[in-house]
Amino acid sequence: MEYMSKTKKVILVINPLKIEKFNYINEIISLLKACECDIYTMADTYNILNARKKIDLSLIKLVDETRSNRDKFDLALCLGGDGTILSTARKFGCVKVPILGINLGNLGFLAEVMPAGYKRAIERIFNDSDYEIEKRLMLKCSVERNKKKVVTFYALNDIVIHRRTSSKMSQLEAFVDNKFVDAYRGDGLIISTPTGSTAYSLSCGGPILAPDLLAMIINPICAFTLSSRPLIVSSGSKIKIVNHSSDQALLSTDNQEFFKLQKDDIVYITKSEFSARLVKFPENNFFDILRTKLSWGNLKKI
Repeated sequence: MEYMSKTKKVILVINPLKIEKFNYINEIISLLKACECDIYTMADTYNILNARKKIDLSLIKLVDETRSNRDKFDLALCLGGDGTILSTARKFGCVKVPILGINLGNLGFLAEVMPAGYKRAIERIFNDSDYEIEKRLMLKCSVERNKKKVVTFYALNDIVIHRRTSSKMSQLEAFVDNKFVDAYRGDGLIISTPTGSTAYSLSCGGPILAPDLLAMIINPICAFTLSSRPLIVSSGSKIKIVNHSSDQALLSTDNQEFFKLQKDDIVYITKSEFSARLVKFPENNFFDILRTKLSWGNLKKI
């Protein structure tokens, strides 16, 4: 855990599909300005705010997508669901920008604040010290084709390799630190972080990992062999997956970025050199979130 230094430069990130659920944009901007912040945003969010007409855009500075601009920020304020936070983590994790999520989505495992609590949450960031920055493991994934690296991705939740629309099963070989693990036949494989253990991996029967664990999950999707089970390995391991599927397979990162794999492509997955940094308040502990989101302990009296 770590704390933020004096926060002065804040970037707004807004999901355009969720913004109609939140009517306090002007209040957030006024609150940030009252805290003597410089407010920034990128073109996509700027255009969303501009379309609403009632936002004073003179208080917001527009920045482009380059890394040099990302280096400026002390806080990324995300309005949206977990998907918005995932994409923000990939953009800003490399420059250690903490993320505060205001949940405008559905389940919301990653977003720390509900819409009604935005004002108090922002005030606590600037005036109190009862918050922490929680580091979350991220994954780095590269694809090798004909002995040449062709693409690199990062993910906070998971890297997924799965068959496309064909009814043929995918055929994938997995190695950990160059040691053969298994040949998987089925719909594909999920390589998940502890953060992603409550996402797609969970729906495929994977275990839930505490978010501070340094580990990765290798989880088959609809495996043809019933003995193929989820496997937890150290975050220091190097996972290699060889695609032997005769039909084209698809690689996805956090279900947001996609790449078409060819037969005999090799996918390497390791711990990323940087982490996502999420703003957390002490009352929102991991097990309370699990009980709330997954309805644990809601036993009806007989």
